[in-house]
Amino acid sequence: MKQKYKQYNRVGIYALEDVLPYVISVKITRFLRKRGIRKNSPEWKSVAERNYDGYSVRMSSGRYRLFKAKGTKCITCGFEGTYFALENHKKSGHNKYHFNCYGKDENGNERMITKDHIIPRSLGGPNHLYNYQPMCDQCNAKKQDAYYTVDPISILDDVDRLLHGVPIDIGGRPKDNLPYRLASYLHRVDRL
Repeated sequence: MKQKYKQYNRVGIYALEDVLPYVISVKITRFLRKRGIRKNSPEWKSVAERNYDGYSVRMSSGRYRLFKAKGTKCITCGFEGTYFALENHKKSGHNKYHFNCYGKDENGNERMITKDHIIPRSLGGPNHLYNYQPMCDQCNAKKQDAYYTVDPISILDDVDRLLHGVPIDIGGRPKDNLPYRLASYLHRVDRL
C-alpha cells in the first residue's frame, strides 16, 4: 500500500468511538467565550482539549462536530471513514496535532473523509454545521467550487434560507437576485 498522505506525521490510530464522544459542542465553546475564557487559558484547555497518548488535541473542530452529527460516510459515493489518525502537518513548524478521518478502499488504500461546504465558501456559503457534509477527498476534489448535495433536508433548508432573504453574496452578483440564487444553488454537477 503506497502512502498517499505524505504531508502528515502520524503518531496513532484511534477508533471513531475513541474520539467522537469527546467532541465539544458549539454551546460549550460559546459558554466559555461568554465567561471571558480564551483558547489558550488553562480553563479552556481543561474543558475543550483531550490528551491522546501524550498529545493534546482541541476537540472543538468543525470537522469533528460534522462527523459526530452527520457521520463519516461520503454523501456522494458512500465511502465510509472508519478510524481517525492523530497527525500534524510536517511543514507546520509547530507541535499541534489533530485528527483526520480515514477509511480503506477495496484495494486497502487509505482515503480521507473531509468536511465539505454544501454551498461553497467561494459562493458565500457559511461555516456552519448545516452547511457541512462529509465527503471523501476524491469526491471533494471533483466537486471543487460547485454546489452539490444529495441530502433532501439540506436542499430544503437551502431553499428556505434563500426564499427568506438570507444575504449570501454569489461571486459579486447582487445579493437580492433570488432567481439567480436559486438556480445557482440548486444546480447539480454532472461530473460527480
